[in-house]
Amino acid sequence: MLKIIIFAPPKKGQKKVINMIKKVSFSLLVTMMLFMSGCVNIVDPPVEVVIDNTIPDGSFDYSTVKTLNMSIYIDDKYNSEYNYYVELLDANPFTNPMANVLNAGVTKGSSPFNSEMTIAQTITKIYVRQTDPLQRKSVKVVNIEQGSSFICDFRTSSSSSAAAQSVTKSDEPVSSKTVDAYLESASSYPLPSTYTTLDAGTTSMVTLMASNYYVPAGVTLVDKINTGWQGFSLYISGKVVFTNATADFYCSSNAKFVILSGGELVIERAGTSLSQVKVLVAVNEGGKLTINTNLSLGGGYNDANPGAKIINDGIVDMSGKLSMANYAMVINNGTMNINEMDITNYTKVINHSTLNIATNVRMSTNNGLFRNNNILMVGGTFITTNTKCTVENNHYFQVTKLDAYNCGINLINNCQIKAQEITIQQGTITCGDGSLIGCEKFTGADAKVTMMGNSMFAVVDLKLFPTTEVSFNTTRNTTFTGVQDGTDIPLLIIENVSNPTERNAMSLNGNIQAVFEGTVGDNYLKNIQSGVTLSDEPVYGVDECGCNDLIPENGGEGDDPHDINFPIQVADNSVYTFAMEDRWPDYGDYDMNDVVFQISGFNYTQNSSNEVTQFSFDILPIAAGSTIKTTVCLQFDELASGSISGLTGVMGSREVGQAKENLTLFPDFHFDAFGQTSHILVNTSSRAVSATSSTYTYTVTFSSPIAKSKLNINKLNFYIYLVNDGTDRKEVHLGGFAPSSKVQSSTYGYIDGNNMVWGIMIPSGDFAYPKESVTITNAYPNFTNWATSFGANNVDWYLFPNSAGVFHL
Repeated sequence: MLKIIIFAPPKKGQKKVINMIKKVSFSLLVTMMLFMSGCVNIVDPPVEVVIDNTIPDGSFDYSTVKTLNMSIYIDDKYNSEYNYYVELLDANPFTNPMANVLNAGVTKGSSPFNSEMTIAQTITKIYVRQTDPLQRKSVKVVNIEQGSSFICDFRTSSSSSAAAQSVTKSDEPVSSKTVDAYLESASSYPLPSTYTTLDAGTTSMVTLMASNYYVPAGVTLVDKINTGWQGFSLYISGKVVFTNATADFYCSSNAKFVILSGGELVIERAGTSLSQVKVLVAVNEGGKLTINTNLSLGGGYNDANPGAKIINDGIVDMSGKLSMANYAMVINNGTMNINEMDITNYTKVINHSTLNIATNVRMSTNNGLFRNNNILMVGGTFITTNTKCTVENNHYFQVTKLDAYNCGINLINNCQIKAQEITIQQGTITCGDGSLIGCEKFTGADAKVTMMGNSMFAVVDLKLFPTTEVSFNTTRNTTFTGVQDGTDIPLLIIENVSNPTERNAMSLNGNIQAVFEGTVGDNYLKNIQSGVTLSDEPVYGVDECGCNDLIPENGGEGDDPHDINFPIQVADNSVYTFAMEDRWPDYGDYDMNDVVFQISGFNYTQNSSNEVTQFSFDILPIAAGSTIKTTVCLQFDELASGSISGLTGVMGSREVGQAKENLTLFPDFHFDAFGQTSHILVNTSSRAVSATSSTYTYTVTFSSPIAKSKLNINKLNFYIYLVNDGTDRKEVHLGGFAPSSKVQSSTYGYIDGNNMVWGIMIPSGDFAYPKESVTITNAYPNFTNWATSFGANNVDWYLFPNSAGVFHL
């Protein structure tokens, strides 16, 4: 004996009741099924259906979609003369070539493009693409997780802006217009009124004591001076040379070498060291310091007791390495040519003029500062190995490689940096208003770049270095953040991403225009905030200023704008699966496979007012788990009868006598869709017939243009009917949808007192429908949780089937 539970459909609002359980013999049951099916083929077998009694009463209609309203303001540059094309997509078109257009249209001037559309509940971001009259494309992202109405604004004047940071817009050397805290000159140390003269008569070694000494012009002393251990002051207008023959070159605290105009100090002694507190070397304008060996500066303890200091207003030539430590300082107001630098332990390098470093700079200092206020040229690698290193550029800084990958950096750029390569890990870069950072290779990991106002960061071929390879490689969510200043938006240009398949490689925050000229993978960008504009060529550009000589030309296919030809064709490649039960108002086996078909290929012919004149769609029949003759129909809920003037489609016909426009799509689903000669199970179990169907296209022409919102998927009322007695017919619709005017009986919106429905629309073409007699609650474990939360939880329940409970074609 088999057991079947029969549900008497309760009135709307009644509590769930199982009215009766009847035991019937197997023979009687078969007789009933044969009577109902009218055939002797395999029929829909009876099962004991147990519907979860935790699904609450209420108005939940089991919808998997939501309605979204959005107003898009374009950045009109043509005074309303030309139309801009606007598209709303479900993915980033710059990273995902399969991104689907959900809606599209045109607008011009200050009038927004207003979009009402219905999309899957699972979509949390909408990407809006603007195409201007020069065919330049730019994209913004809108987060739609909360709310239903949004604004997307491409206008630069309306974007949000944050407070500017303490950086300086610079188009000339900072030293010429701003008082720097370290703007100290060698002229501050003039020749005193009393001193001991060391002249040409000095023939034996002189040991300098705690006094003032002067070498006059025209006098050259080679290895005639012993610096000693006392706080002397040596003023040089002539020439003093220390070679390897010098007995001592040690300086006590407060010792001074002051090279006056016309004077020269030459140091050739290997391992020269100035490593005592407050030792000073001051080179006046017209003076020269030549060091043909390595030099060490240091000896300090704190800011009050600093180490050795070089102040250069003239010329310094150093063929060896300059090593700085322990609060040492270099202030350059003239020209310094150094072979190599090693900087550590609270030291400072301040350049107000021209500083040339032939090979490498290594900066490992804690809380150290390297500030360039004019011209800094590094022929090799400038490497930092401490997160508290600060490198500040206020004019022009050129370097072969800026390497901050080992331990980060705090890089502040207020004017122009050009590098063949920049690498940074866990450090920060701040780009001031009007500044430029240009490099041919960029590698970032966990780094943060903040760009202010009219700044530009370009990873392009600079035509400055011998290599031509351009690459941009970021990992671990390197972040670029733009801060708008008025209408000035920072510009990031990336010519080639070398690791486009990396996941969560970077984020774009704030207000910034990011131009990706190469390919970027779909998962490359972890986060894109709403103020970000993506494009494949510069659209906004940056204003010319003294710090940026890489001003990009605004791209476009030709220089002349052109308008759009109407009508336009808008294609939406979304796919929806309709899965329906045929036993309404009885539950049946609740496997939602009696009628299964897909809807896709939406195409809209639109005029200049974004109204639709013609509409087409495709239907692909999938399965027929019913043993009853079933007719598949479509009612346009927003269109009164007479709105359609024409219909094309192999199976389609308009139905007369309806209050709203109704189309008959398949008069007999089994026969027309699958070529069957009886109402037999198709594609629902191993015992069912296996059959494939063609895709059917239906094209509707409207009597007059209609609003596109009337064709949203939630306004397209796909349904089936089973019995039509001439005065009342039995239709089955999705929950919440109204029947056609051919139905006279009450339907309660096809939601019964147990809050159960007989049809579900799935916003996916990959929906695996339940096997014959497997309830949808068993086929999809998350279905019940979704329903009991009124759609708040597990909105993607249809992506996680119980594989054993679904049918696999």
